[in-house]
Amino acid sequence: MEVRENLCENLAAVNAVLREHLDKANEVNLALREGVEKLMVDWMRAQEELELKEGEWHNERELYDSYLRDEHNHLLSLWCQVVNFRCHFLQMKTATDRDL
Repeated sequence: MEVRENLCENLAAVNAVLREHLDKANEVNLALREGVEKLMVDWMRAQEELELKEGEWHNERELYDSYLRDEHNHLLSLWCQVVNFRCHFLQMKTATDRDL
């Protein structure tokens, strides 16, 4: 009978220790779950910010490309005016040389 009582006491002690471990494991599990939830929220926020930045970058790129096209067209127009001016100048020079 005494062996049986010792066995019950030992089992009760082991059971109490296991319950403590289970309680601690549940606390750690809860903390980890909260950490994962916070990470997910942070991840979603970072993803939204990234999408926003990509949109801004895309808009800036379009504006820059448009600016470059406009500047290219402007320079091309100036170059055409210079070529026309040079052509007219040479025609006038030739005409003046003939008149003299």
